[in-house]
Amino acid sequence: MAVSTFQERGKNAVRKIIKHDIENLKSKGYEYPNVVYPHLLRHSKATHLVNKGVNLVDIQVFLGHADINTTQIYITTNISQKREALETIESKILQNSSEKLLLTDTEAIEYIRSIRIKI
Repeated sequence: MAVSTFQERGKNAVRKIIKHDIENLKSKGYEYPNVVYPHLLRHSKATHLVNKGVNLVDIQVFLGHADINTTQIYITTNISQKREALETIESKILQNSSEKLLLTDTEAIEYIRSIRIKI
């Protein structure tokens, strides 16, 4: 079956290219997860485009999605944007107060670890 052989060669070529590029970037000090696969790169690129304000329809075309609903999964605000929004709200609410609404990352992690759920 020539098609499956061709597809398998294509998969192997993509894997080799990704592995080569990741190893090259790691050697320059960039951090990457131990396992990188094409869909992870595709998802990362789409999320990056959304965060940069690219129109969702353009991202749909770029990804080749037939349905815009499939593309909407990329409309998630990243953590830093959420923190920035909360800090803005906090400063407006507490202009004359010394009370603190937001926790530092360390405080938040300690709080989360202190939560015990009984099942």
